[in-house]
Amino acid sequence: MYFVVIDPIVTYAASAWHYATMLQTVRNRLETLQRCFALKICKAYRMSLLTSVTVLSGTLLVDLKIRVSALLFQAKKGNSADFLPQDGTMQQKVSHLDLSHPAELIKTEFEFLENLESETVKSQNLAEAFIYTDGSKIVGQVAAAFTWWDQNKETSNSTLNLHPSCTVFQSELYALLKAVNIVKDNSETIFNIMNDMQSALELLSNPKPYHHLAKQTQECIRDISAEGRRECLFWIRANIDKAGKQRADELAKQGAPWDQITAIYHKLPVSFVKRKIRQKSVRI
Repeated sequence: MYFVVIDPIVTYAASAWHYATMLQTVRNRLETLQRCFALKICKAYRMSLLTSVTVLSGTLLVDLKIRVSALLFQAKKGNSADFLPQDGTMQQKVSHLDLSHPAELIKTEFEFLENLESETVKSQNLAEAFIYTDGSKIVGQVAAAFTWWDQNKETSNSTLNLHPSCTVFQSELYALLKAVNIVKDNSETIFNIMNDMQSALELLSNPKPYHHLAKQTQECIRDISAEGRRECLFWIRANIDKAGKQRADELAKQGAPWDQITAIYHKLPVSFVKRKIRQKSVRI
């Protein structure tokens, strides 16, 4: 209850009043409130120190939490870049004004495939052309990859490196976007795109995506559908035994180290900025 109810109430509009936490009287009142919940969370004795019960309960000191919320708000608004690397920018949500008109909203559906055996391919009436996409994050590199297979043979592939602070989720979405762009420039009537991250495909199925990568992918799919062509998105298991899937995994993991490439995608998630702000606040 503390994290769901108390935290949002205490940190509400923190960017407007966080300077007040510099006053000892304000901090004392906030700490009194936090102490009651921290004691109940970790079931400690009443004489326990506040710093001890906050560590045991996994909560951050309330005055630091307020500063973190205020700094994060400034970063989201673009008023501060203190916690961003020089070669990165913060990823922003798609504005309501930039969303498609309700009459133009599209819902991209996907299906789950248990396997890719010949019987399954025939029963689903799948086309011969398959595009496998994958994303990977290893120490020092984040990469997205896709490989195009036609009649069980690889015809083309590509590996795309992202900023090392990006997430696997971003790399999966970026791989899907580039795969759809390739199909858009191709003359295939029907195409099948295979991906092993359900959450990325679910985001694409949302008619109002607030992630700019998902929005761009949906716009490409809409343009393809307007040409009378059809896209088929499939969710497959990560451990599926298929040459195309294994090839996509291999390409994603073989991405070049960050110090050897030029930035291709460098929009950093909010979680990265939040983590940096929290680390600095705790050190202070």
